[in-house]
Amino acid sequence: MKKLKLVGAILLGIIVIVFLGLYITDFINDEEGQMADIIMWVLIVLVFFQFATWGSDRQTEKDEMGKQIKDKSGRISYYILTVLLLAFWFIENIVNGSLSSLGNVLILTALCLAVIIYPIVQYIFARKIFK
Repeated sequence: MKKLKLVGAILLGIIVIVFLGLYITDFINDEEGQMADIIMWVLIVLVFFQFATWGSDRQTEKDEMGKQIKDKSGRISYYILTVLLLAFWFIENIVNGSLSSLGNVLILTALCLAVIIYPIVQYIFARKIFK
């Protein structure tokens, strides 16, 4: 088990170093396509934290404590995301000087969805359980 974790960590480290080298090369050459680089880094961070949290033991993720960790982290993430979207929308309006208008409609839409999705999902689960 320890060997598998070590091999996974080494493999992930090598992948990060390779992608970091590619990113630095693209940045120096001022290549277009930085959206793909951003998505790549998001995926690398996602895989890193998923591996660091659960490792290769999927049973831990599925037991009662793992479910509680996922539930609490999901709720906290929801609130952090909602506050950050509100902050981004507000900053966008300040930068553009349009506090009287709606500002960036996409950020406002994402904020509104973030605010209403959690209660809607709670309602659906409550109806499913108390049916």
